[in-house]
Amino acid sequence: MPKGFKDVFKQFGTRIVKATGDEPTDYSQYTKSPDATPKPKPKSKTQTSQVKPKSKYNMPDGTAFIDDDGTVYHWNSSKNKWNTTDNSKQMSSPEGYKKFLSAKKQGKAKIGESALLEGGAMPGVGPIHIDEIEPTLTALEKALGIDLKGNVLGSVGKREFSGDIDVALQIDPEQIPKFMEKLKKTPEVMDIAKSSVIMTKVKIVDYDQSKQTSKPRTGYVQVDFMPGDPGWLKTYYHSPSEKESKYKGVFRNIMIATIAAVHNRQDSAETIDDGRPIESERWMWSPTDGLVRIKRTPVPKAKGEGYTKKNKNVIIGEPIKGADEIAKGLDLDSGKDLNSYESLKAAIEKNYPAEEVSKILQSFADNAQVKDIGVPDDITKTESLAEKNMKAVLRLAGYNKYEV
Repeated sequence: MPKGFKDVFKQFGTRIVKATGDEPTDYSQYTKSPDATPKPKPKSKTQTSQVKPKSKYNMPDGTAFIDDDGTVYHWNSSKNKWNTTDNSKQMSSPEGYKKFLSAKKQGKAKIGESALLEGGAMPGVGPIHIDEIEPTLTALEKALGIDLKGNVLGSVGKREFSGDIDVALQIDPEQIPKFMEKLKKTPEVMDIAKSSVIMTKVKIVDYDQSKQTSKPRTGYVQVDFMPGDPGWLKTYYHSPSEKESKYKGVFRNIMIATIAAVHNRQDSAETIDDGRPIESERWMWSPTDGLVRIKRTPVPKAKGEGYTKKNKNVIIGEPIKGADEIAKGLDLDSGKDLNSYESLKAAIEKNYPAEEVSKILQSFADNAQVKDIGVPDDITKTESLAEKNMKAVLRLAGYNKYEV
């Protein structure tokens, strides 16, 4: 950050954020105009940029990675830790962040969604065609004696190809070893691995080699058994059909998380130097806890002067997991509003003030994963009042944005 910038921001930025209610913005991309200070050194031709989460303490819930030993860890912002779905293992934030970046380079990590990458955890698997799902699961059901087709998650059976098959498994934790032994003895299961879920390699029944997609097909598909409450897992991992939405379930989940972060949020009038409120009461969308009401406070520095970039989240009230109840908590009409990005957008436009809708859509468009995939065409990103005012202040102070 250029010399003198902090003084400008302290003098004007905090009061602008406080007055407008907007989130603080990182203005470190600004520097003095050429006539005021030397131009910044250009990047070396050998330098490369890497997209990273904003901070190891500020990532979307659901961000996850597969560790070297096959264990899947999810980021849990309410606990500020990385943990497995069954909470049997945990990692501190710094340790997990390093492993997250390492896994990301290997294609074994995702931001804001499950780390069970499509066909990425088990060797020799590939996508399955929609016509092959029913016979494949029927054969597996017969061998295991449990309902699988009624407990599939996500987009399975809704799109022409599925990268893997996720199945909710309601089972007592102490029964998992016995279930895994049964899988090992099942001829239809070619390979098996255990992390926070049970991953298997299964031969596709009635495999049609002529049906190909962008990812290579192998005649085998990964079937993941996810221990937990099937009702909640179906709600969280719900994905709309191709006819219902142009976008996968991840857009729907990011949209819910964004609505939760903005709607019915109560920030204290008092703020810290970077513009964050001393205390904020708001909703949070959690892959493990559901829709939860939290009290968020900045974490003080160990020496007692100022604050770190980390936030402490304390859950207040009972978690909400039913679709209709979640919609009611967010002041929407019904659980049907949670179906897709499109249905959520229509619901907030119907039920929320225009200013709040604009703030939600802008925050959604700013999400790193949404930018990666592509911001929907029906969102027109506009600058917030805080952005406009701050840029005006910076121009008056001799600062201009430079391109890198």
